[in-house]
Amino acid sequence: MKFALSKTSLISMILFAFPQIILPQETGKAPRLEKGKSLPVIQGRSRSLGLSVNRRNKKEVQDFFQNVYLPASTAQNEWSGSVKGCRPGKNSASFQKATEKMINYFRAMAGLPGDVTLDSELDRRAIEGALIFKAQGSLSHTPPKSWRCWSSTGKTAAGKSNISLGSAGPSAIVSYIKDDGSNNKEVGHRRWILHPAQKIMGSGSTDSTNALWVFGGFKKQKPEIPGGIAWPPAGYVPYLFGLSSDYRWSFSFPDADFKRSKVTVSYQNKRLRIRQEKPYNGYGENTLVWNVKGLPGGRPKDEVSVDVVIKNVVVKGKSLTFRYTVRFIAPGTISSSRSRKSYNLTAGMHLIMAAQSGKVSEGEIALDSGADVNALHKGWTPLMIAANNGKEDFVDFLLENHADLNVALDGQWTALRLAESRRHTRIAKKLKERGAQDIRSRSADSGIPEPPEFK
Repeated sequence: MKFALSKTSLISMILFAFPQIILPQETGKAPRLEKGKSLPVIQGRSRSLGLSVNRRNKKEVQDFFQNVYLPASTAQNEWSGSVKGCRPGKNSASFQKATEKMINYFRAMAGLPGDVTLDSELDRRAIEGALIFKAQGSLSHTPPKSWRCWSSTGKTAAGKSNISLGSAGPSAIVSYIKDDGSNNKEVGHRRWILHPAQKIMGSGSTDSTNALWVFGGFKKQKPEIPGGIAWPPAGYVPYLFGLSSDYRWSFSFPDADFKRSKVTVSYQNKRLRIRQEKPYNGYGENTLVWNVKGLPGGRPKDEVSVDVVIKNVVVKGKSLTFRYTVRFIAPGTISSSRSRKSYNLTAGMHLIMAAQSGKVSEGEIALDSGADVNALHKGWTPLMIAANNGKEDFVDFLLENHADLNVALDGQWTALRLAESRRHTRIAKKLKERGAQDIRSRSADSGIPEPPEFK
């Protein structure tokens, strides 16, 4: 029995201690707008002001994370469907509201109107797509009829949606914004969520899959964003959204030509090495994408300011230069107005599951939600789980955050011994270099020939 990597199932897992199946987290390639096709436009003006935040105000950004992002990320998924009988079911109203809030959290952080709404009819269609992905255990924008729980409505939803396997609802939105994986170099999922005119979407989730209908309805008149749409954006930003070498940065501008654009990124007055991707159009606004190497990893003790300069962005025949500074910060502690104990308990289980999967981004969220880096589950710490499973990046992350090296399961199995028993030699070497103790001599007569399994 294994644990599911889904923040949305955390609360039910904690309350009922019900083990679930782990699915690897992945997002399918983003849906592309076909040549000659137009985005669906809604009539009338939006009367909803939606969410907003002043990124120049550090405390406001921290409060926004605590009061919007965290509650949305821990919403309980009450999916009423089942693969048995191919029943799409429904998501609870509170879970849908949390998904909507997560979309608008990221839009507001990007300087866009945080007023996207989920449409109940599109939700109904989208969940049929999510059911296909769960039943088949795979993703496709064009699922064939041979796939389990196939339906024409589900197939249509798959073609018009961001799609995710291994995450649902708010957790899927986080995955779409990060947009990692070798098939997402153009960050298409992010671009549809952060399209300036985006207004009506649909979301359907099982307990472990999602379809986010992105071609629902766009405003006829796009709001003007003269400085472009950067992610991570200028101003104060929680470090979870960009302060790592595997996080893709992006800059969008309507109708811009980025073919000859050049990005430079500096930290502490030193130019950093970047990998700039070839521009790909057809996914929301035209966008430039790059990775940054050499930034400090982990939770920052102080503000980390990163300067970005983008030259030779051609718009309407003119070459423009954009400059901005991203100020990465720790989101802060849980506010006193919220249940610190409840968040810490949820976050601890989240960290345990993140260690099982090896998703560092999930571990970062767990620690910032109040998790103890040495949280215990049936005698196992996150470091022991990651070492046992060979999740080297996650081991590095835990070591950076001062995990206890020498906690031992049954007084015998430390993270070091587990790594050695599983022949994860690189991890074992790192643990020894950090001072992990080898206790095999004290347990040579333990009578335990094989390392235990985490359950």
